[in-house]
Amino acid sequence: MTWEELEAAAMNCQKCALGRAGKLLDKYFEAVGIERDDVYIANILKCRPPQNRDPAPAEEEACIDFLRAQVKLIQPKIIVCLGRIAGQRLIKPDLKITREHGAWVKKAGVMMTTIYHPSYLLRPNAQAREQMLTDMKEIVRMREELRGGGTNG
Repeated sequence: MTWEELEAAAMNCQKCALGRAGKLLDKYFEAVGIERDDVYIANILKCRPPQNRDPAPAEEEACIDFLRAQVKLIQPKIIVCLGRIAGQRLIKPDLKITREHGAWVKKAGVMMTTIYHPSYLLRPNAQAREQMLTDMKEIVRMREELRGGGTNG
């Protein structure tokens, strides 16, 4: 699949939107100094399930090849999974988001971590919001380390 084919297929989805959760994610990017243009966001599903429910395995399977193609074309050094569903699909099936958010694993030469999905942070939960900020700072630290500018110790 070429980039043009992938882009055309993704553009056919008219239901994709980040809304309030996306705006909150942008605020976290800004708080830690990540430029929005330096981030590529991709979803396992290309369209939101009805009633914003967790995706069914068949829905994930129908879309996962698009995500694989995106990763192959972009060749990221870091993948940050937003939420439990993405973390379980891409990192490990039994991932526990409240215990394992912010932890790094290396898969196929790519550093991967899971953070809370920003929609979860729209609910009143000061502890999760603070943990998210810590996780975002860790993403910046890892990015700098991979660029060769990390700190010693």
